[in-house]
Order: sequence, then structure tokens, then C-alpha cells
Amino acid sequence: MTNTHCITWKFLPCLLVCAAMGITFLGLPGFLENTSWSRTSGRFSLSWPGGTGETKAFPSDQFKEFTVYLYVYAGGTLRIQMSTPLQREKSYVFENKDVVQPDYLLCHEIHINSLFPRSRDKNATGSQLFQESSWHEQYIEHETETYLFRIKAGLSCEKQEYLYFSWYELRSEESRCLLAEGKFPTSTEVERDDPSLSGKSVKAEVRFPGISHLYGIPEHATSFSLQNGSYRLFNSDVFKYKLQDKGALYGAIPFLLGTGCNQTIIGQPCVTGIKSVGMLWLNASDTSISIDDLIEASQGSSWTSVSSVSGRTVIWESFGGIRDMFLFPGPRPMDVLRQHADITGYPALQPIFALGYHQSRWNYKDEQDVLHVSEQFDEHNIPLDVLWLDIEHTDQKKYFTWDPYNFPTPDSMQEQLIERGRYLVTITDPHIKRETGYFVNDEAMEHGYYIKRKTLPNSDSADDTDGLADYIGHCWPGNSSWIDFLNKGARDWYASLFSYDKYTHSSPFVHAWIDMNEPSVFGAESGTMGHDAIHTIVDWHSQANGTLAQVAKSRHIPHSEVHNLYGFYHAMATYSGLLQRNREVGHPSFRPFVLSRAFFAGSQRYAAVWTGDNAATWEHMNISLHMCLSLSMSNLGMCGADVGGFFNESGKVDEELLIRWYQLGALLYPFFRGHSHHDAPRMEPYLFHEETTGAIRTAIALRYSLLPYMYTLSYHSSISAEPLLRPLFLEFLHEDFFDESDVAMLGNSLLVCPVREKNAREVVCPFPTIDEKKRQVTWYSYPEGNAVVTRPDSKQLQVLSRVSLRVTSKSMPIFLRSGSIVPVFDRIRRNTRAMMNARMNPLTLLIALPEMGIHTTGESICEGRLFLDDFRTMQYSDKAMYIHRTFSFSNSTKYSFAVSNKNTRALHRPKSVSHEVIDQTESIITAGFKSLQSEESHGLPLQLQIEKIILYGFTQKVRNVILYSAKEHIEHSLEFQQIQNTLRIIGHNLFVVDDWQIGIGV
Repeated sequence: MTNTHCITWKFLPCLLVCAAMGITFLGLPGFLENTSWSRTSGRFSLSWPGGTGETKAFPSDQFKEFTVYLYVYAGGTLRIQMSTPLQREKSYVFENKDVVQPDYLLCHEIHINSLFPRSRDKNATGSQLFQESSWHEQYIEHETETYLFRIKAGLSCEKQEYLYFSWYELRSEESRCLLAEGKFPTSTEVERDDPSLSGKSVKAEVRFPGISHLYGIPEHATSFSLQNGSYRLFNSDVFKYKLQDKGALYGAIPFLLGTGCNQTIIGQPCVTGIKSVGMLWLNASDTSISIDDLIEASQGSSWTSVSSVSGRTVIWESFGGIRDMFLFPGPRPMDVLRQHADITGYPALQPIFALGYHQSRWNYKDEQDVLHVSEQFDEHNIPLDVLWLDIEHTDQKKYFTWDPYNFPTPDSMQEQLIERGRYLVTITDPHIKRETGYFVNDEAMEHGYYIKRKTLPNSDSADDTDGLADYIGHCWPGNSSWIDFLNKGARDWYASLFSYDKYTHSSPFVHAWIDMNEPSVFGAESGTMGHDAIHTIVDWHSQANGTLAQVAKSRHIPHSEVHNLYGFYHAMATYSGLLQRNREVGHPSFRPFVLSRAFFAGSQRYAAVWTGDNAATWEHMNISLHMCLSLSMSNLGMCGADVGGFFNESGKVDEELLIRWYQLGALLYPFFRGHSHHDAPRMEPYLFHEETTGAIRTAIALRYSLLPYMYTLSYHSSISAEPLLRPLFLEFLHEDFFDESDVAMLGNSLLVCPVREKNAREVVCPFPTIDEKKRQVTWYSYPEGNAVVTRPDSKQLQVLSRVSLRVTSKSMPIFLRSGSIVPVFDRIRRNTRAMMNARMNPLTLLIALPEMGIHTTGESICEGRLFLDDFRTMQYSDKAMYIHRTFSFSNSTKYSFAVSNKNTRALHRPKSVSHEVIDQTESIITAGFKSLQSEESHGLPLQLQIEKIILYGFTQKVRNVILYSAKEHIEHSLEFQQIQNTLRIIGHNLFVVDDWQIGIGV
């Protein structure tokens, strides 16, 4: 651990004055001069002569103890925990290490222990002294070059105990910009439904001065920008969920991102501009979040001079766990996303087939049905990568089995799919059929891997041990029990079920869909487990040989304390199982693909998600973009919705809606799947008239043309948390874009304006016209390359221009941003494997030029990147086997302009790879992989070439185009075509792995 970015703590002269209580804490005269620090493994302890000073004896039951833990991370992220001894003893959340990443970024840690009287009885010893002062407080602060943090714990005679904090950005010696402040009541206030459960509610109020917009806390079917009101996070299977309802849905990420401008600060106004902050409330119990406007002076902040601060107030209340929050300082939205990912993890890099089109239905009835669907996609020239099997493919809803009548030869079925380059996804829900002889149930019962419930005295339950029996409820198989995924032993066992000797007739081409994992329990209150459900937690410790050993004693945790974590652990176990199954048989480590309905913070490391059981309506299509934007800004970006709608109450397919939904999904859903209920009409794209089928084919083909760009975005998301799906304000940080959520960016280069209404003949698209560097932005229609006129008859530059665009049934308004270079495919093939065949499918580079102005020679005018690997294994991370190139367009000293291809020196790397290995591999890449004998030996597309380079907005007359190869040190003339403002250059031996430069003479 290094201290390069760490923070130095300092204490105020008087930290705690509680003499009136008969206690002196760290407030002795001359304390700072006589204080000594010691540090062990990043933890600080404090000692001073005389200990804690003189204390008076109080009966122990008159005191309430709480502990505040402060953690400081590199980059300024702060973690505040507050708990009581009872909570520390019984709360699993406090001890959970699986959501939060390892503490390699942790710089400092400090604990504050406080004792406050529980009783207000005037006759209690010392209480008269206590009442002589109305406020007693403990006061601490730390400061870096950028941030100042203050915390105060206090007790009032007339008010309950609170812990206050404030958090500033230091603009100068005189200027402190308040980012956030808040308070924690040290007592619990709301009784639990079950009085036998430990604790009551835990609560915190956080104020964000100057923050006008809040985003996040998925999952809710509401607008992307959060409105005032009370939201609930409690993973639930909501049947036919309502729109604009702030109630709970399938997943929960207690994360908020705030943006705003023109904040009031201490002493003087802030510099005009946008600021962003973030917050993670790490609590997995039933949680409500109340949001309101902050329009009054801060209350209870006599130690600050803030007044008349405008912004937002957020009150978090969880019915279990402890107060545990992370504060992310930004200052930009993308910074907040990275800071959040540093804590909860970066998204997994998906295998490339996951970015293709997925076709699903509840249910394809038999093997012939599955193979027929696959054949029809090929016959109609519609790309397809994955077919899905729902619960009916199993033997009587027993997961990890096959229906012997309808799916008697799954090996043969898979072989035929594999021949067509396709994958299969099968469902494995967490509820297990209670049937003796079913191997999953038998093993779970033998090892005690089911969730438990409390039993009544004198219970005759066969599995009753220590007053606990297996939890039994009702789900698809009938009587069922649920795997206890919070038990590491159960997770490891569940992962082993994916091995080929247990999940017979599976293969490396079979991946996982985990559904109903809120968990859903039919007929139960709220559709999920009640308070009587109990988890068994087994502690582990590290041994000298690096392995884990089980601590003999296990603990029991009420399900309500950890409810929202259940789907997270289900995904973790599934991901682990898919990863391990190939290693066990000596195969390459194929990247898992997992789709989960339930999720929590950190789920991005294991799974993609979808928005659940939606309906075939325009309203559901439109809200899906808001829901996926919310997930994307919470670091769970691999999101999609059931294209066309899951439920269809009309019994008829609205073909116009279906076309528009495919267009939206193809361009803006990172996870792109068609899925429907068994009572809904079938909606495979080839079933309709050619006008409809053709429009859907065009949309899916456009998706496949963008695969090189999207895969590169996916890689960057996995190392920098930059999402594929982005709101406009993430790229154009201006308040005019805070409420723009009906359009979105795909990466940093493509703007998509979906058609959102029936019978639409035009759409109004908001175009950003100025970037953050005050440069004009030009937009080009894709793939035509026509420039959009965004400022007619206007001499004054505008930040945003709304333009009305004509649309047809096949229109998909998508636009390329100037300054971008985007790699695409012109030839569309049947699946991603065929698309990425280096010898058969060359690339095209699209270069969108800004209005040609004066640029410094050599300055990059346009830039883009391309990431390539074997598209399916972990070798990019384990062995640093990948190709990462940077394309640029710039002024040139030798030529008028130059297009260059160079190796990328990435700023972020997969954390499991050493820098030494990376540097060696990059040297090989730069040299053109001379040391690698064949593409097949490493799976890298070494033969991939660039066939064409198309420049939009090239206004000068071109004289010649010259290729200079760094490998051959010779020049070649290249063919080119110039039609109006579009220049097309025909490539010749432009291998992606080689360094080269193309000069353009004008």
C-alpha cells in the first residue's frame, strides 16, 4: 500500500468536551503536543499520557455506545459507518466483504468511540451536571489539497443524539464549496414488524447543496431524473408493474448521482460551472429513500456558516443493517462513476456474442421448434447469436435437467446450433423442487444448503435442527426450497452444479439465465420471503498456504437484513460455476454470460440485467430507456428490455410498435433480446409482412455493423466504468441536458433519437452544438453522412439546438459526432462469430470532421479506438492478449492531413494483469505480432484489415492520398473518391495490427 494519494488527518484543539457528563474525551490541555499515533495494516490508533482522563462512574445500562468508522480512499472517496455493539454483533451487512472491493485503494481508517447516557432521568448520577449544558460534541476534521471533511457527534438535552458531517471542496484558502452535509440519529426510531429481530430502522439525512438533479437508485419504472417523493428498494417480483410508480421492482442499487451548478458556498459564490457528487448507501435491507427540495438554511449546522442553500435533500431509512455510506466527490459525472466502480467493481467484459441479438420465448416447445427458429433467421438473412430456453425445457421444473420428451437429444440440438455459430442460454432459478431422488434437492438437504425458517416448539419437521427447518414455499415446481447463497459453502456447491458431469448434456456454448431471484415466492406477502426466513453464515479465515478454512461456529441472519443481496449472490455463484466448468476439464477460460433479474450494487461484475415483465405498449417501450439509463449510471450498464413487450393483453402484434422497439433496442440496449409470454402472440421477426420484417432486419443489421465500436466500448467500460449507454449530460456537461432522457448516446460518438409515438412522421431531436472545450459540434446522419443543420440563421452559438426530422417506417435517427472515428462493418453476416472473421470481414473507418478550422500541426482533430481479442476467453486479462489501437486524424507537416493508426497505451488496465506482462505484450502488438505464428494459436484477429476510410465533412479538393507503412518504410498511392463533402479512401494492406499513416494532399 502506498501513500501517494492518501490523506493526512489533523484534529482540532478540542475534539470532545463532555466534562458536564463527568467524562473527558480527548480534550485535555496540551493534547496535541502529547499525542502519539501508531499504524498497523492501515488502521490508526491513538494514545496519550493519562489515558482518557478522569471519569465518573455511571451504571452501564444508562449509557448508549456507538462507534463511528471513517475510511478515506485514494481519490477522495469517504466512507462513514456508524453502529452499536448490538448491530455489530448481529448485522451481516457490517461484515460483508463481497460487495465492496478489496481495500487496495484504502488510505486511512479511524474509529471514534462514544458513550452517551441512555437515560434522561434527573436523579441518575451526574445527570444534573449533564443538564447544565445544552450541547456536548465531538469534533474532528481532515483536510487534503482538495477536500475538507468535518464530523461532529453531539448530544442535546432536548434533542436526540445525532452525528453530523459536512464535506467541502477547497477552491482556495478563503473559499470552501460545500458538497454535502448530513446527520445520523444515533438511536433507532421505527419498530420492526417482528419484535424478535435485532434492531429497528437506521436512518440518515443527507443534503446536497447546489444539486438540482438526482439520478440512480434503480430499479423503478419512473423518469430518469428522480422526482421528489418516496422511493422503495426491496427486490420484488411485481406482476404487471405500473409505470411512474416509485414502489419496489426486481433490483436495488442504493446509489445516487447528483449534478448541479451555481451553488452557494462558504464566504463567496462558487465559480460558475457544473459539479457532480455521488453517494452509496450500503444497506441490503428494505429501504426507503425520500427526496425533497432543499430550499432553507441548513438546520443543526451551527458549526458552518451556510445559509439559504438550494439543492436536494435525501433521507435514507433501512429496516435493518447499519448506517454505512460512501461519498464520491466527483467533480464530474464520469469521475463519480469511476469512484463508485472503485468501490463496488467494474463491469465484466462480456463475450462478444452477448452484444448480438438474442431470441427468446416462454417457451420454445421442443428441439424442432428451436432449430426451426434458427433456420428461419438464416433463411430471412437476419443475424442471430443466441437462442433461449425457459422453464419448460426442464424435467418437471427441475433445473439442471432436460425434458426427456421434448428435449431428448440436447447434445444434437446444440451441435446444430454451434454449426450455425449460435449459443444457447438455459434458465436455472434458485427455487428447488422438493422431490426425493432429484439430485440437486438431495445434495442441498444433505449438506444443509437451503434457507431455513424458525420452527415452533415440539416441531416434528424432519429437517428440524436447533429450532430451524428448511424454508418451504411455492413456486414453479410446486413445493420448493431456496438455495442459501449467502452461505459460501452453498455457493461453491451451486457453482459445481454447472460442471459437465453434473449438468449433463451442457457444453461451453450453454450459458445461464437466473430468474425469480428476488427471491420470488408465490402467495407470500410482497411476493417474497418473510421475516421467518433465516440464512446461515459461515465465517472463513485465511491459512498460511493461502487457502480458506471454515471457522467452526456459524451464525444465523434474518433474511430481512440481507434481502436485496440474494440475487447478487445468486449471480456470483452462477458466474463462478460457468467460469470453473471449463477450467476443470482443461479448456480455455471462456467468459461467462449470465442474465439476472434481481441485482444489487456490485452485480455488474457478474451479470447482465433486463427490466423484467413489461407490456407491449408504447409507454413501456419509452420507459425502458429511462430505466436502462438509470442502471447505466449506476454502473450496471449491460441492460435491456424484452423487445416487443412480454405481456400482450390485446392478443395482436402492433407491428409499428414492434419496428420502433427493435430500432430502439438495436441502437440503445447493450443487452438486446426479444422475449414474450406463452399467451402472447409469437413475435420472431420473420413472421410478418416483408415491410415489417425488412424494417426489423435493417435495425438488427445496423446493430451488427456497429459491433467493433460496441465491443471497444465494452472493454473501456470494464476498465474505466464509462458506460455504453449514456445520457447527453455525461458527454455534454451543461444544465440544458439534465432533463434530456428521451434520447441518448451510444458511447461518446453516436447520438440516437428514437421514434417514440405511433404514426410519427417526424421527431424533434436535441443536438448539442458546443462541447466543453467551446468547440462547435457537427452531427452527421449515419450511415449516409449528411450534416445536420443545427443553427439556421443564428450568429450566436447555442449549447442546444432542437431540430425536427422527417422519419419513415425504416427511419432510425442516429448521428455521428464530429471529432469521432468509429470502426464499423459494411458486410453483415449471420452471427458475431462470422462478423468477426478477420479474413472474411474487413473494417471500415468512419471519420466525422468538425468544421475545418485552424489546428496546430500534429494536433489530433478526430480520434477513435479499437479493441480486439479472441472475443470469448479471459486471455485478454489473464495473459494480456489483446489488440488495442488508436486512430487519429490531424494536420500534418509532410501532408496536408494525416490518418494514423498506432498502438494504444491505455491509462487503465485489468487489475489482475501485471504491468510487466502488459508492456511485453504491447511490444509484440506494435511489431505486428511477428513472434505469433498464427491467428488460431491465440485467437487474435491478426489478419483483420481496414477496407475503406470514409471522411464526412471534408471540404477541400484532394490531390492525392499516400500510405506510409511503418513496418515496410515505403509509400504507396491509394485510390480515393470524393463526392461533395465525403471522401472515400480505398484501403490496401491496411492491417489493424500495423502502424501506418495515410497522408492526404489538398
